[in-house]
Amino acid sequence: MFYSKKLWLSLSLIIAVIGSVLLSQADTVRAGKDNGVFCVMDVVVESRNSTGTVIGTEQYHQEFDLEEGGIYSEDFSTRTRFKFFDASSQKTNGENQISISWFADVTVFNSVDLNTSVILGNGQKSGVSTGNNTVYTSSGSTKTIYTLNCTEN
Repeated sequence: MFYSKKLWLSLSLIIAVIGSVLLSQADTVRAGKDNGVFCVMDVVVESRNSTGTVIGTEQYHQEFDLEEGGIYSEDFSTRTRFKFFDASSQKTNGENQISISWFADVTVFNSVDLNTSVILGNGQKSGVSTGNNTVYTSSGSTKTIYTLNCTEN
């Protein structure tokens, strides 16, 4: 029995050392890549009732890296709401286009579906896409404000 405990302890230590080496090599490889982009996505959605009172706020902040031709996806759904974020990078004719798609159920009856992109071309090292949109209904309004900021590594 003592031998099996010692064996498991040794195997655990070996696995921990191998994991540490692989993680440090992954950080080195990531830091050494210069053909990717670092992006920050911010979204704020305010839902108001017919009197103008805020009845719900959805905030989203994500920082992510994309390699050329790469994708980033996140499912941040809850038990009652669908929420997705997808980003991709594509280089064509020397221009790097970062495209995003953000979707969230924000109230019982309303959803926000947002698509935008940033194009880095002509020697640009960074770019921003920003905007806002408000939808009015007889029962209130939903205002969406977003910013996508990307910088080449």
